[in-house]
Amino acid sequence: MVSRSTLLGLLLATLAASILLVAGVAVATDPGDESFIDIDGNIHEADIDAIADAGITRGCNPPANTMYCPDESVTRGQMAAFVRRALSLPASSIDHFVDDDVSVFEGDIDAIAEAGITLGCNPPTNDRFCPDGDVTRGEMAAFLRRAFDYPAATADYFVDDGDSVFETDINAIAMVGVTKGCNPPTNDRYCPTALVKRDQMASFFARALGLPPATPPVDATPPRLTTFVFAPESVDVGSSDQQVIVTIGVADETGVVAPQVAFRNADTAETTATAIALLVGGSTTSGTWEATIVLPQGSTPGIWAVVLSPLIDTLGNEGRVGPPPGFPSELVVVPHTTGSASGHVTDDHTGAPLAGIGVALEREESGRIVTAGTVSGAGGTYTVTNLAPGDYSLLFSDPSGAY
Repeated sequence: MVSRSTLLGLLLATLAASILLVAGVAVATDPGDESFIDIDGNIHEADIDAIADAGITRGCNPPANTMYCPDESVTRGQMAAFVRRALSLPASSIDHFVDDDVSVFEGDIDAIAEAGITLGCNPPTNDRFCPDGDVTRGEMAAFLRRAFDYPAATADYFVDDGDSVFETDINAIAMVGVTKGCNPPTNDRYCPTALVKRDQMASFFARALGLPPATPPVDATPPRLTTFVFAPESVDVGSSDQQVIVTIGVADETGVVAPQVAFRNADTAETTATAIALLVGGSTTSGTWEATIVLPQGSTPGIWAVVLSPLIDTLGNEGRVGPPPGFPSELVVVPHTTGSASGHVTDDHTGAPLAGIGVALEREESGRIVTAGTVSGAGGTYTVTNLAPGDYSLLFSDPSGAY
């Protein structure tokens, strides 16, 4: 047996607490906005909410689906999904087109093809659908006329569609009030080659289905923070990036937008990238969110305070912008200092110094064993340097096998 050696510890000073509260990103605050956070003030807002309530649209940023993207153009694949949901069309057992196998809308495309609502995009062959192509207002008229089986119109409603192959479709949807034109208040033009935006499409479908404007609930209660923890609460970024997992619990009657969080150095204002939390349990009305924040290698040591953006619900009500008393509010980034361990290896019976004995110090770091070591020299002395802070196990080995 060999004598016990002493490992010199490394002590970290306890740092004073501080809370840093900062304003978050601006979000729509209209109390009439029920379904999405990016449609406040849009002229088609009520119709967007109506088709959302009817299950025709789900949003544009899955899986959160808190946004509608009203200014984006409608693709042919998206159009197929809108139509299929609006009509509750059954699945098709036939693959109608050769170019939609990788599209998330393939099932919708085949369903509307089975129903005769689409013919394809490359006549006369029509073996392609062009799912990523944008829908023009003329094409949209054809989709809707076939979908709802509108009769031919007896009047010519617009002055700019005479050369369009979709003129009869345009006049048909105008006759039943699905379209009003593209140049209010005159509305003697239809703009058949213009692309259809997602907000416009909402109004087309709301009129076609006779959907009343949605009446969202009124909720003036801001979101409430129920949990806020992060781990670890101190990191050493001297040799590598380090991750901090932040867990946030939020409750709100109408649901919350994904929380956003970061850390900022209280002295240098150095800030991590903002992390958008993901829902990992429960629902948006009462759930647990988790964000992963990366502290880059070489970040300045010291207090890094929590930067929690305002908690906002789907109606725009704004809650607190930082963790309340009782919740952790700071991360300690420790200096990348090193220590050493030294001692003597002696024969336990005779007390004689032992040279050539292997000395190893082991500790666990991020699920792996980190080892540093040396060999005892003359007089049995040893010193292991460049040790990171932590708890170590001290091990000895004799290459000669004598001990």
